[in-house]
Formats: sequence, C-alpha cells, structure tokens
Amino acid sequence: MLPELRNSKQYQTHTYRNVQKMVSAGVSTRIPHTSLAKDITNSVLLSFIKEDAEVANLQSWVSTKIAQCTETHISELWQYCYSYALMLLKNEDSAQEISQTVMISLIQSRQPVEYVKAWLKGAVNNQAMLFLKMQKRDSTLYSALANEMKAVREPVPANDSELEKQLGDKAIRKYLSKEEYQIFSDMKKFPSVKAYAEAKGINYSLARKSKQQILTNLKACCLKKQGWADTPDILDYRQMVNIKRFFDKLLEHAIIGDFSMMFHYADKAIIPSLAKCFSGFKEVSDWGIHMNPDGSFEVYIIDITNEDNPTTINMAITLNKANYIKIINCRNLELMAIIPEDVLGPLPLEKGRCTLSLDQIKAYL
Repeated sequence: MLPELRNSKQYQTHTYRNVQKMVSAGVSTRIPHTSLAKDITNSVLLSFIKEDAEVANLQSWVSTKIAQCTETHISELWQYCYSYALMLLKNEDSAQEISQTVMISLIQSRQPVEYVKAWLKGAVNNQAMLFLKMQKRDSTLYSALANEMKAVREPVPANDSELEKQLGDKAIRKYLSKEEYQIFSDMKKFPSVKAYAEAKGINYSLARKSKQQILTNLKACCLKKQGWADTPDILDYRQMVNIKRFFDKLLEHAIIGDFSMMFHYADKAIIPSLAKCFSGFKEVSDWGIHMNPDGSFEVYIIDITNEDNPTTINMAITLNKANYIKIINCRNLELMAIIPEDVLGPLPLEKGRCTLSLDQIKAYL
C-alpha cells in the first residue's frame, strides 16, 4: 500500500472503525461483564492508536491484543483482591482462594458495576468476614472488618452539591420542571434557605419544603440512573408521600380488622388476602422497597411489636404516573430465624441490595 494512502486521515478513520468493531465483538465473547469488557476494549484500542507500523493482519493483531489486555487487566484486578485479602486475613492460601472466588463472581456477572474496585473490595471483605466467622477466628479482627465494611459501600449523594456534581446541569434541567429548576438555581445563590426565603419574601417553611422536594426528586433520579433498585430513596417526593399515606391506610384498616373499604387500592379478590396477612398487625416498624425491571414494585412491611415473632408482609404493587397505587398480590413471609445484630454486623450492600447469599446468611446461625 502506498504510504500516502496509508497515512491519509480517511484511511486511518476507516481502519480504526473496523478495529473497533472487531475488538467489541471479540471482547464481548470472552468477557460477559460489561464494565470489564469496556475497560479491556479501551486498552486494546489505545494500543492500536499507539502502533507506529502498519498492521498486516488486523484480525490476528486484534485477537492477540485482546488476549494480552484481558490477561493484564484480570491479573491487575486479581492482585488488587489478593493484596486486600492478604492484609485482612494474613494467610496466603485463604487470600488466594477468596480472590479467585470474587474474580469469578465478577467475570461471570452481567450486572453493570460502576465502581469495580469498590465492588471488589466489598466482596473480598464480605468473603473474609464469612471465612473468619466459620473458622471462629479472632473476634476483634472480625469486628474490625465489620467496621471496615462501612467505608466500602458505593457512594450515595447526600446533598445538593453532590447531586449537582453527579448529575450535571443538563441532567438536572431534564429531571426538574422549569419552575423547580428556577428555584434550585436561585437557592444556590444564597448561603441558606432562610436567606433565600427572606430575599424572596416567602414563608421559610414553604421554602424548606420546596428544597426538600427538589433534592428528593434529584436523588431518586441519580440513584435510578446508577442502577439502584432496593432503597426507598429511588422514590420521588410525590411517590414517597403516597406510599406513606398508603401505609397509614393499611394500618388503619388492620387495626379495625376491616379491609372492605380498600377497594381503591385493590381488586375485590385481593381483599381477603389483605385481611389475612394484616391480622394482628399493629405498626409499621420498618419497610423496604424493590423496583422491578418493568417499573412495578415489591414492598416489604415489618411489625416488630412482638419481638419473638415479628410480622413481615410482602406486597407487589404498581404505581402509575399519577402515583395511583394498585395492590397486585399480598403474602406473609415466614420467619426462619433471628440473627443478633452483634453477630451479623453491618450487611454488605450493593446498590441497596444485600450481597450475601442465603447459604452465607445461614452460616451465621
């Protein structure tokens, strides 16, 4: 090939696009995990850009580079796991076994992980805690690991500055109404909500409520964008208000023992199940929520007034754009055992969901 043609911008662009397609196809067949595949793809493409000489056989070059970059990237992540596991357990064999387990779990998973090393650190910590528990090792070290777990959970935006940084102004404009965005922008010009309320001549309580509503909506959008599905924080302000009002109604009918007037929330066929599940229910001690891929929800409501036999109810519900709640089904969850908090310690979480398997939880019994 003529050097002039090979060095032309059009030829280089065409070649790069061909390589990009080959790399994407090659990596995806080797690594199902999207985050890992993306990192390896970028490494191969960067190597191609840095190549000075013409590549005679692109397909062969791509295959070789994918293998090299995959091995390098996986080795680096394994070493990261191993170093951390070794630091925790002070045992090379155990550290190697845990690192191998965690890396296999990551590679085989198809769930996207935004912070790969944070996920790995959390998974290694979880496996190390389980190992120590089963081996009945030093309880002081076990407690130290439990405290360490608090620092490896994925970051959740806590205030407006963090939300703004994570979402960016373009996303904030998209998620908020024009009126809400204007209020959000105006509030940033003042040192406090009180100063904003005084400058605008409005009631302080109203201004504080407006800010709370805006931040709640932004946080919900941010978490859902990151893939969270197992925390009440994914609900926007109006959804949260309606869910809590819904709980109040359920409790009101549970106390009087009559669900006949719950037809606004459930079909007639569901009413008997509600009455049976909520029989003896006295308070909403705690609750949780999971958002399904289709946009429906699973709600868990717990009453622990009877500490020896707490009541847990699972409901599948839908919540439409008008925030109208509809109960699809309702059932009681059977209590298998109670694990003391000082034995279990803080649960390892990924995007709000506990990463322990049922077998791992049973190991604490």
